[in-house]
Amino acid sequence: MPTPTPNFRTYSTAVVLLLACCAVVAAHNGILILMAAQPNAPVRLASTTTGGGALLHDAELRNDGVKEVVSYRLGWAYVRPNNEIEFHTGASTRITLGRGIFRKISGENVPFDTRAQYVIFFVAEVAFADETYWKADYADIRREIRDRTKDRD
Repeated sequence: MPTPTPNFRTYSTAVVLLLACCAVVAAHNGILILMAAQPNAPVRLASTTTGGGALLHDAELRNDGVKEVVSYRLGWAYVRPNNEIEFHTGASTRITLGRGIFRKISGENVPFDTRAQYVIFFVAEVAFADETYWKADYADIRREIRDRTKDRD
């Protein structure tokens, strides 16, 4: 019996599984771009794209929670030498994002910081249809940054 030849679907499925298990790391003008895993967040970044001179060209959100999302704010942190971390949040953006849904979103106008070694993107805030809110715990993001960058310095 001949061995089946892998097709595009086989390779794309493997890539999707790899990206789902690992945080995406890219480089932009010498800065490593990271995406926070946020395993306990109700909404997280499923993917990010750099390009066209932008640190965050676009991204994909995934609602892993049980509530419908009506707005979100992305966040990013610059990580500089000496483990200096500077957090920022973008503008609140309206969206309809049901449970288990992925949605492609536009990137943020994130300024380039020449002192940064890394930039990590994350979901900073979410508003739900029932008028409740969720906010990222920066201590969790700091821990993730330290864990992921300690062997790279």
